[in-house]
Amino acid sequence: MKIILLSNEETLRTGFTHKAIISSVPETAFPAGDFTAAATTQTYTLMTLFSGHIVRNAAYKAVTFLSGGAISAATLAIGFTGTVAGYAAATNVFTGGTPFLAGAGASLANAPGHSLVAASAILATLTTTTANVVALTAGEVHIYWAVADMNRV
Repeated sequence: MKIILLSNEETLRTGFTHKAIISSVPETAFPAGDFTAAATTQTYTLMTLFSGHIVRNAAYKAVTFLSGGAISAATLAIGFTGTVAGYAAATNVFTGGTPFLAGAGASLANAPGHSLVAASAILATLTTTTANVVALTAGEVHIYWAVADMNRV
């Protein structure tokens, strides 16, 4: 998995501050692909959060839908410690799935977003059906989120 802090220009253009790339391609997910779990669920820690952080938004873009092996379906949820889909509900990222999803989780319903009073983490949870995550052979998903740090204000 590759985590990118977006430039000021990208943040102004998109409203997001960070981006993660989860991919089957070793060049993108050096040194090997990101689909490694010998289980039907794999959780990726996107960012560690502390008291004073506000998560303002989250979304994903399926650049290439996931596919491979005996897997018949795959979903991706974006949330935080203790709440798997707090920022975006589990949505189909398998062949024929939903190419884009903006944060629609209950934790983002209040303005200005999800305010943290204790340490946590932004998590992406990939779940497959009929075979383990490691059976995925193709696909790439970009996950975006926006975080403000009130400790720096």
